[in-house]
Amino acid sequence: MWKSLTVLIAVLLVAGCLRDDRLRPSENGVWIGVKNTSYDDFWKAANKVMAKRTNVAHSDQEMGQIVGRGNKGGGLWNDSVAFFVWPTDNSDAGYSVDVGGYVGSVWSELSPDWKKVIIDDLRKELGAS
Repeated sequence: MWKSLTVLIAVLLVAGCLRDDRLRPSENGVWIGVKNTSYDDFWKAANKVMAKRTNVAHSDQEMGQIVGRGNKGGGLWNDSVAFFVWPTDNSDAGYSVDVGGYVGSVWSELSPDWKKVIIDDLRKELGAS
């Protein structure tokens, strides 16, 4: 019995790790209107927000993608969360963002709404509405 349970837990953990490559932005992002904010400043704010909520595993400014794993809030889940932004150069009007998540835990019903949490935090960080 214990052996079967151990194998099941190992399979769930490995499956959660293998799914990061499936994190993709949706067709429609959320617009964050910020004037006079360079892409570098926007990117720094996005990394700060992702690092506050997750353990950042990958950050690629050129591609506009940040991948975070786990949860710094002490929850029982081990999600993979990807943040996307476009355009990936300076914009006078603002940026479109999207957040996708894969729940890698049997505790998925306890997982936060990553899209709402990350985008709300980013808006606060940037002083945007």
